[in-house]
Amino acid sequence: MKIIKYPLLTLFLLWWFFLSHVTFTTNWFYSSSLKNEHYQVAYYHPAPINFFGIYFWLVNEQPVFVVLYDKEGKYIGQSSPFTIASHIHLIGGENVLPKTYEYDKKFGDYDNFYLSGGSFSDDYLISTKHKKWWSSILQYFH
Repeated sequence: MKIIKYPLLTLFLLWWFFLSHVTFTTNWFYSSSLKNEHYQVAYYHPAPINFFGIYFWLVNEQPVFVVLYDKEGKYIGQSSPFTIASHIHLIGGENVLPKTYEYDKKFGDYDNFYLSGGSFSDDYLISTKHKKWWSSILQYFH
């Protein structure tokens, strides 16, 4: 029994400490959205239920993370859970949804959601083809 109990408890504590603040995307944490014909992006506030969530609420005015969905609402990925900017900083930059035109496939960012301008562009980069490790874990909660 202890062989199962302690690893599960360890996994739960690791999830709670590192990812729980960006796991739940309910209407209570919803901020705004952006969409085109193939993708949609939703902006959510992190939940203040762990150290990271509380910290982001203390140092940012309306902290926001980004979740990318396809046109049917299926989860694709989300921004980094460890760098979260305020809503004002994100809206100030240009939020670019993945391009779907053949012309745009010549450029490297055609399959990514990204922010142009600002210091958070790498942390808010979401690829439609290659999931980051946190998106691979959090896909089961969506």
